[in-house]
Amino acid sequence: MADPPVISRIRRLRRRLALNGALNGKVWRPMSYTSFVLAGRYKLIDRIAVGGVGEVWRGMDAVLARPVAIKLPQAEHAKHAETLDRFRAEARNAGAVSHPGVAQVYDYGDAGPRHPPYLVMELVDGPSLADLIAGGPLDPARAMDVVAQAAAGLHAAHLAGLVHRDIKPGNLLLNRDGQVKITDFGIAHSAGSSPVTLTGMVVGTPAYLAPERVAGGPATPASDLYALGIVAYECLAGARPFSGTPLQVALAHRDGPVPPLPASVPPEMAALVTELTARDPADRPGSAEEVSARAGRLRDRGSGGGSGGTALLRGARPVRSAGRACAAKR
Repeated sequence: MADPPVISRIRRLRRRLALNGALNGKVWRPMSYTSFVLAGRYKLIDRIAVGGVGEVWRGMDAVLARPVAIKLPQAEHAKHAETLDRFRAEARNAGAVSHPGVAQVYDYGDAGPRHPPYLVMELVDGPSLADLIAGGPLDPARAMDVVAQAAAGLHAAHLAGLVHRDIKPGNLLLNRDGQVKITDFGIAHSAGSSPVTLTGMVVGTPAYLAPERVAGGPATPASDLYALGIVAYECLAGARPFSGTPLQVALAHRDGPVPPLPASVPPEMAALVTELTARDPADRPGSAEEVSARAGRLRDRGSGGGSGGTALLRGARPVRSAGRACAAKR
């Protein structure tokens, strides 16, 4: 039997190894991430978002001396093959889109013997759309500004052959200038790529799933537009159209229709939301580009014209928020 001093030394060594992210070579603990340096370059400063699979940290790129956001898997998911595939997919998919409305990916690193896989992204210093909506419905012109910007970013993704599959307020971030940034391309799908989930599994958030997706159909640009329509509804009404368990909500989207918006919403804006949330994908607008243009015109009319787009959101309700990049899965 080992004597107490030896046991104490062993315990101290195990704690030191855990803090260095090297326990058993592959186990990392959340507390080990504070002040952790990845690849000798990216220092983790503080955690700013946590979800079911990943967590996002504010960090600093020591080489370029710029703030960044760093996404890491939570410790219990760090060795799961699906989690690793999702991280790689997010790096590949977001990196394929170059547009001001899509949060930029700077770097990606696979898991190593002393660090987890990581994704380095643009730090968006502002709230998510979910944070804004939590304070109540947005001014109609502001809501249309969000829709116009998000649709423009979606159009860029669609041109790159990507379907996001998880458009929702938590994945739309706003910087200090009101610029909308689409994040979290971890479950995005591109033509010809292998899925990152089990065959037949419906991926996405039930509250924003298009009817055809709930019924088992494929994700398409039209299903992204449906999700954006639900986001627009939530911006204007201050609440989602359906409530209940995830299954109940998904079935409500499948069986429809989406309930009407409050009478206080301008009719042309309500009409755009109705088209976006049509049960039949063929009845929705033809492209995200078309949606962006229409929402932009409605925004300008609602604000008296000449808004300049993102300027509208500079007057939005203040929300205390640390900078973020990719919303960790919620």
